[in-house]
Amino acid sequence: MGRTSDAKKLCDQAFTNWPEDDRVEKMQKALDVLLAVDPQTLVGYQQFILAGTTAMNGKRFKDAVTAFTASLQLVPNDPVAMVCLAEPIPQ
Repeated sequence: MGRTSDAKKLCDQAFTNWPEDDRVEKMQKALDVLLAVDPQTLVGYQQFILAGTTAMNGKRFKDAVTAFTASLQLVPNDPVAMVCLAEPIPQ
């Protein structure tokens, strides 16, 4: 939600406390990708992630897929969007 630098600081603290946890390293890499994206692209990415999450919560799965796919156009291989797209759609 626009607080990637705060997330990076917290992730670095987590790595200091739990260096053996590979989830922390994965999150650090994901944040590094986001921090390397230009600010305007990042705003668009965040809007698509929010739209996708809102659509998922509202059980509008086609809209969610569209939004998460659009976010991947802006930030390719983004683990957040990829995980969201991998979620099974309830029947």
